[in-house]
Amino acid sequence: MQRSLILIFAAVLSLQSAYAEEVPSQSSISRAEGLRIMWEPLKRPVEETSERPFTDIPESHPDFALITFAKARGMVEDGTLFYPDEPLRLTTALLWLLQTRNTDSWANIRYDTLSKYAEKYTLLESPTALEENPSLSGEELRTLMETLDMALRNERHTVS
Repeated sequence: MQRSLILIFAAVLSLQSAYAEEVPSQSSISRAEGLRIMWEPLKRPVEETSERPFTDIPESHPDFALITFAKARGMVEDGTLFYPDEPLRLTTALLWLLQTRNTDSWANIRYDTLSKYAEKYTLLESPTALEENPSLSGEELRTLMETLDMALRNERHTVS
């Protein structure tokens, strides 16, 4: 009897660990992956540019053209490093997202103005989220994108 209980317990543990491996993780996405996810729905081609690429993005990187184009357009931070494998943080995602969706002049969309846009488009559940600046999973980024895209579709514009 005791041996049967041990075997059943072992089987249950085995099933739990197998199930845990199948459940998708909510792990953070990289900056390169996040930029690609934001760009794909726009259906805009990435144009060739003479922009000096980031030194940490070799031409063999799958997102080389997109990241270099984004740098040429002023969408990503200018400098020598992009940090493609670092986790994508909320503030960076918001900055890039607001710029790719042309919500305002890019000169107006800065880290210090993000709270204004987050409030205008009801993008954040927590008022302290910007201060906490968490890394994002792919699902969280897609939710943020859908929220902004829906708000922009429903926004009323007047033409003079």
